[in-house]
Amino acid sequence: MEIDKRINQANGRLKAALIKVAIERRGGTLSLRANLPGKDDRKAHRQKISLGVKATPAGLQYAERRARELANDLDADRFDWANWLRGEDDSDSKSTSCAQWIERYEQAYWNRRDRNGQTQTTWDKDYRTTFNKLPAEEPLSPELLLQIIESTPADSRNRKRTVQVLARLAKFAGLQVD
Repeated sequence: MEIDKRINQANGRLKAALIKVAIERRGGTLSLRANLPGKDDRKAHRQKISLGVKATPAGLQYAERRARELANDLDADRFDWANWLRGEDDSDSKSTSCAQWIERYEQAYWNRRDRNGQTQTTWDKDYRTTFNKLPAEEPLSPELLLQIIESTPADSRNRKRTVQVLARLAKFAGLQVD
């Protein structure tokens, strides 16, 4: 596969720069692998961090940049799991504002796609329109998402699209919404 060859090249560049972080493809997504402190204790062992980006050239560029950032955090002894978890098991997720989650989601969205006229239109008309309904400074919660969904007309295309977009955001943020 072409992407596997590019991943090997990126890992070669990281190794040449003496960066002890590797990029891995797990299914269709990319992860970082490194010796990291335990989540509960400080004993380091080999662990993986999911980046939530697809195994594409754009996703690989993002992964390589994040690998360098991770190495910098580890070298400066300022690694903190809260900065690297994508919503799962994240105590900080309850206080993270809608605006912060939307910003993170947008970053991941553009790392998975080429930015062109069509994708920009999709982002502006579908995602941004829906995200603008969320109160920027309030914490993202399942109750808030349901409230936004219920504010749209029942059995409408608007509601269907709102549900689709907010479900993706909820999944990204690690929220369970029924």
